[in-house]
Amino acid sequence: MNSYEGEPAGDDGADRWLRNAAISALDVLAVPDSSGEARTAVLADLDRALSGLPPATGHRAEPVLDPALHSLGAIDYLGTRGRPIPLEQRALDIRAMLEAKSQVRDPVVITSMRGIIIADLLKELASRLAAGEAFGIGDAGKNLAIAARDIAAWLYDSQSGYTEMDWAKRSPMPLPTEVDPVAIARQLREAASAVLQAHSGDSRDRGDALVVLHQAVRGPIPELEVRPDRVPGDPSHHLLWALESAAIGKEPPTTLLEEAEHSRRSLAGDRDVRERRDDDYNIDFGEPRAMACVALLTELSCRLRPGAAFGPGREGIPLAMVAEELAQNLLSQTVLS
Repeated sequence: MNSYEGEPAGDDGADRWLRNAAISALDVLAVPDSSGEARTAVLADLDRALSGLPPATGHRAEPVLDPALHSLGAIDYLGTRGRPIPLEQRALDIRAMLEAKSQVRDPVVITSMRGIIIADLLKELASRLAAGEAFGIGDAGKNLAIAARDIAAWLYDSQSGYTEMDWAKRSPMPLPTEVDPVAIARQLREAASAVLQAHSGDSRDRGDALVVLHQAVRGPIPELEVRPDRVPGDPSHHLLWALESAAIGKEPPTTLLEEAEHSRRSLAGDRDVRERRDDDYNIDFGEPRAMACVALLTELSCRLRPGAAFGPGREGIPLAMVAEELAQNLLSQTVLS
């Protein structure tokens, strides 16, 4: 793989060590309540990586999860050591769940209102896995994004289907982007150095340094072939899937906090699945499809929290909590409950 696909620029170990150290630093330093021991360890590894040395914490069981390459919602364990699951493999796993036959007599049941909220969340995940403002120029997340769109379409209309052709017609497509691996590597080194300097000095500079480090880890943002006047999106602030509809309606883009509040209000006013209302219905899942939804909602929750995928901001946390609670509700109705 090359840097276009999310790999560290260059093939030598030092580049990979630096990228992994930067990712680990973001995953720890962006979380306000992370332990002092963890902060000291990731800063030490970042310093070592800048000197071309391997990490001192390489023995740990938890792997470094690169948001451009790996699923953040699941880890493959072999004994006590974990290893990342590539996004492409996670997409195949989800497809296998969607195609599996349910062996359980009682289906997983949710209201249509809950189904719409989950569908909207899955569209947001798709927007954060496709090339764009949140994901950068890589395409490793494309097939998992399409799987999320598939389930969203089914939740809106259980008789509908969804194909990659539909994805291409309805979603912004990245235009060819020139990549300078040397410049990308230099930006990452400069951003990592700034983080080390900020954490040895004025704490007021630390947040800004982490923002720059996150931008360097994400890499360039592609130009997108979109409808005219698409509203520019800030992935740390805006709901990405709704940017085009905001432009069409000439409205300001929806923020992540607004979407979380709207979802909470809708869930609070929702009925019980045993109740009946006019023009309303329940959605019946087979367990495999429900488990696919759980996996994707968990992935979104991870990508909305402070860390290498989202950056140091905290505006995604309330919506991440909505996604996590909906996933737990589905999971509670399966044999894994």
